Order: sequence, then C-alpha cells, then structure tokens
Amino acid sequence: MTEVTQLRPVPTFDDFWKRFPAGRRRRKALCRQMWDEITNGGRLCRTKDAEGSGFVSIHVEATPEEIMDGLNAWVRSLPLNDDFSIRDEQYVCTSPVWLNQSRWEDA
Repeated sequence: MTEVTQLRPVPTFDDFWKRFPAGRRRRKALCRQMWDEITNGGRLCRTKDAEGSGFVSIHVEATPEEIMDGLNAWVRSLPLNDDFSIRDEQYVCTSPVWLNQSRWEDA
C-alpha cells in the first residue's frame, strides 16, 4: 500500500498579510516587495547592530513556509487582553520591521 502525502499549499504574501496583527500592519507595498525578494533568492537588509550604535547589512532569505511557520508561532506567543486584543500593542514590531529583521527565525 502506498502512503499518500498531503501537500499544503505554498503560502502567499496575502496569507502573510492577513495573519499579521492588523494593528501593526504598515506599508503593504513595501512588505510585498520584501516578501518577494526574501522568498526568491534573498534580500540585503540593514538593521541595527548588537550594540545599537550603528547598522549592519544582513542577507535575509527564507521560504514562504518558513516565514509563515514563524509568523504563526510568533502570533500565538503575543500577550492578549481578556478581549483577545494584543496587550501593549505599541511594543509589537510592525510588518516591515518583522520582515527586515527575519523575526520568523526567533519563533
């Protein structure tokens, strides 16, 4: 008997955008461009260095599945109020920052 493996559909940018917390979504066109570059060979991003005194360039590359798996884990970890809104939302990074800093790797 052959085992049937179900393939899940490849996540799209629209899946990412819908899943990202609504109150922290910013600059959709830029995020779409970043998604396309990150998932198609990589993107060179600038971010603050570990000491916060300057900037470093990093090469960011991932599959759509890696990004979405990390996003799902991150969203599940966010602290919620009783009404399921995000507690201290102003301290939650925005969508361009999340992509630029490859935050899916932190989940």
